[in-house]
Amino acid sequence: MRSGKVRPDLVDRRLRLVAEADSFAWHGQRAALAPDCQRYDELVADRWTVLRFAWEQVVFDQERVRGVLRDTAAWLEGVPSSGPKAV
Repeated sequence: MRSGKVRPDLVDRRLRLVAEADSFAWHGQRAALAPDCQRYDELVADRWTVLRFAWEQVVFDQERVRGVLRDTAAWLEGVPSSGPKAV
């Protein structure tokens, strides 16, 4: 990582997959925006796939979050997914 150590919420090192649960209370301030953008950009530049979820999604829409994680992991493993396709 270019800027040093990061502590994502959920990491699959084998797939180089990171999932973050962002709350408005923590990430909704202007001062948090630039460091968050830099961290995500550097993870992607280092060939990580980064998924961002709102805290409310993680708490109240767990089925959807699981589906996105499952489908993304399958895609990274080269396995066809049966989930809905975004257009």
